[in-house]
Amino acid sequence: MGRKKGKQSQGAGSKRGRAAQDRMRARDTRDDLKRLLPRPERPRTTQPTLSVRELLAALPRAPKRPRTTAAPAALGLRAPAPTGTLLDACSRVIGAHLDRYPPDAAAPVFSLLPGRALETIAAVASERRLFDDALIGLVVGSDVERLAIAGESVTDAGLNQIVPSSAGAVAASAWDSAPVQQFSGCLRLRALALDVPHATAAFVRRLIAAAPDLEELTLAPRALSTPGQAPRAAADAVDALDGLRLLDVRGCSWADGPTLGRVLASRAVAPAVVLPCWGAGADPFDDMDTDEPTPRARPQLEVRCDVDDLTRRRLQARFRDGVKVVSALAEAERAKRAAQIPPPPASRLSRSLAATATSMAIPGHMNPRMTQPLRSPR
Repeated sequence: MGRKKGKQSQGAGSKRGRAAQDRMRARDTRDDLKRLLPRPERPRTTQPTLSVRELLAALPRAPKRPRTTAAPAALGLRAPAPTGTLLDACSRVIGAHLDRYPPDAAAPVFSLLPGRALETIAAVASERRLFDDALIGLVVGSDVERLAIAGESVTDAGLNQIVPSSAGAVAASAWDSAPVQQFSGCLRLRALALDVPHATAAFVRRLIAAAPDLEELTLAPRALSTPGQAPRAAADAVDALDGLRLLDVRGCSWADGPTLGRVLASRAVAPAVVLPCWGAGADPFDDMDTDEPTPRARPQLEVRCDVDDLTRRRLQARFRDGVKVVSALAEAERAKRAAQIPPPPASRLSRSLAATATSMAIPGHMNPRMTQPLRSPR
């Protein structure tokens, strides 16, 4: 019996061994066939996906530049509140050391960042006034909506990278015959804050012509320091931008009552944009001289400045609902005057009523004009 069992087990083992060998040969054959088959092309994406850690590791480091003593950042140049995300924290670190990255080597990595990260990097770098003409190109993106630029050596040549422009028609690939239009600059720019002494009003005019949807413009005290450039740039923005909602010139020495009156003059002269309106189905070229224009009112412009209360009231009375003048200095003056005004003296009737109420509030007090004593409520 022992031999028979041994023979049976040996035969069963050999069968299992041959079956295992057959499975291994089939697996090897299948792998060989897979290697021979053509691999399907992976779908091409517009932007490769990288993690934040890979983005930080890909950024090259340049020798540290000597830091200059930076003035306090203007209110429009301050970084937004932290969101608590890893991307926001890394963006703040990159913005604080933006001047240590070579622009040519870091540009491909910065092009992968979303617009929100580029906005945070620009705001943090502006607080430290780290920008120059070459570094501005790192924070320019098609989906950037709010941008702050501050630096001592920034000129119009570097700021022109922000202006939306067409780079010409470029073929998408060798197989596509139809060219694709390429654009550069901040195509969705809505708010701009400048603290660049060497910029001129010519840049602001180019930006207004290319970005008519600009809604907020902040000029720091040291922005456009050449005499006459800052008021001219502000006046051009107020005149040409129909959707301008905020003009922040707090701290600017030129922003006094007469200058602000000239800057805002277009809001009083032409408060509305006139568009021709024709009836439905009518020929637009028929009787054009007799058609009545339909005005489209501009949004109210909020001007933040540092003028006294009297100047603020004069400007508000001149421009009425078209402009809202906000001044922290005027608010402080009004609060100070209100604190200095003494309260009006109480009249004889008020004193009599107060004495009567006090006497009636005392439990058990006998009023001589009443026949019964006052009792406390139970």
